[in-house]
Amino acid sequence: MKPTIARVALFVAGFAVWAAFSIVPGSDGGFTTREAWDSAPYWEFGVPLLAAAQAISAAASREKLLQLPVWPLAGHFLGMFAIHRAGADFALVPLAFVFIGVPGYFTLLAVSVAARKFAGRFA
Repeated sequence: MKPTIARVALFVAGFAVWAAFSIVPGSDGGFTTREAWDSAPYWEFGVPLLAAAQAISAAASREKLLQLPVWPLAGHFLGMFAIHRAGADFALVPLAFVFIGVPGYFTLLAVSVAARKFAGRFA
């Protein structure tokens, strides 16, 4: 897989995880938004799906390992800015970078390293 395809796929996966778990049915029959990480399905399904996308991309592409985790996190943070409640401010964004971005980067990096090593056994 070309590095550009891996980058785009991971960016879209990061954005999609935030979008899918932040848009929820409202009490009036419509839809409303909330922070995705406030729901259990985000942690139970969204984060593992993002890790699976990371593993597949790491195993299939030759993108530099240190750059691979940047793409899903960039998509995720763009989703945070694009999909939020009306009137919500961004005062907690620095904390999101510290408590989601930094651990997320190293977790996705570990997933990438493991996937590359695993894929190398069968190459």
